[in-house]
Amino acid sequence: MSKMEQPTDTIHKIFDVQDDAVLHAEDIAKLVNMHTESVRRWCRTGKLPSYNFAGKYIVVGSDFKEFMRKAKIKRRWEQMLNE
Repeated sequence: MSKMEQPTDTIHKIFDVQDDAVLHAEDIAKLVNMHTESVRRWCRTGKLPSYNFAGKYIVVGSDFKEFMRKAKIKRRWEQMLNE
């Protein structure tokens, strides 16, 4: 499949984690190359579905992958098709 034919709802293989994986904010921060506090903010605001145990955020792999799918920027013509 060429780049143009790839489905737009797929995520890059570096974000491919097991659906039942348990990820901490630090793990996600490393995957997306961002500060841990940014990931915690996503969790606090509900952008990234998570569980909070004693101040530690836990994210299930399937929720992380869905978050990444929603965050993927689509080409302008694809956005126009969905409007």
